Amino acid sequence: MSNWRQINKRTIHSKVIYAVNDYDMENGFPVSLPRPIDFRNSACVDLALKYIAEDYHENRNGDDGCWPMLFVVWSEDGLDILGEFQIDRELVPVFSVNWV
Repeated sequence: MSNWRQINKRTIHSKVIYAVNDYDMENGFPVSLPRPIDFRNSACVDLALKYIAEDYHENRNGDDGCWPMLFVVWSEDGLDILGEFQIDRELVPVFSVNWV
């Protein structure tokens, strides 16, 4: 279900910054996750990424974009990249995550 590449060693985060199709954190969006997420656990990561995709779709004009999109996720302090994720949207929309 997910394509991703994990880069960071620290794993548990409740707030992150993400950017879409961009590796520049200055263009990123902060988001609070519904619960702390362990980025070593793929099921938890999928839940977090669906939440991030929904935030982008509903609050950042993501419904106008061409999916799938590349999401880059940083720790809240911006010091660590947590991973790069390709996320696709179904027509309903329902979000599915692809690990990069």
